[in-house]
Amino acid sequence: MIEWCNWGLGAGWGQAQTAPCNLGLSPTCTSCYNMDMNAKKLIVTFPGMGYTNDKPLMYYAIKLAMSKDFDAYCMEYHDLPTKIRGDAAKMKEAAEIAYGQVCERLEGFDFTGFDKIIFVGKSIGTVLAARYAAEHNMHVKQVWYTPVEATFKFGVKRAVAFIGDA
Repeated sequence: MIEWCNWGLGAGWGQAQTAPCNLGLSPTCTSCYNMDMNAKKLIVTFPGMGYTNDKPLMYYAIKLAMSKDFDAYCMEYHDLPTKIRGDAAKMKEAAEIAYGQVCERLEGFDFTGFDKIIFVGKSIGTVLAARYAAEHNMHVKQVWYTPVEATFKFGVKRAVAFIGDA
């Protein structure tokens, strides 16, 4: 039985497209795109708390990767503390909760079938991507949009960071 992803990358930003999912994420898979299980390249996205996968930076990173024959697996977080800006304790708590959800989502995911893996993170997602790669001894390329300070403590050697001061 094929299950279906209900959030996909249609012709334009914000347009939904239904695509088959072979990961067995059920009953409503909202995390994988173009997963034909024959691709040799994978992008895994780690969005920010308020900057989700449907926002332009993440959306177009996914769309570009898929145009280059990447499969895409997108992390999502839920039940995180709110109003964390400027509150180090709440930010750490949110990161720990989100990291637990990332580990749960990626548990059992077989990365060995891919020749190229890229982690793309935004804000707090950069910490999650860097930490996951470090703790699982994964030597993946990473793209960071507005990384937070904690991201840099994981010693990632293959990353491109986009930093601003808005």
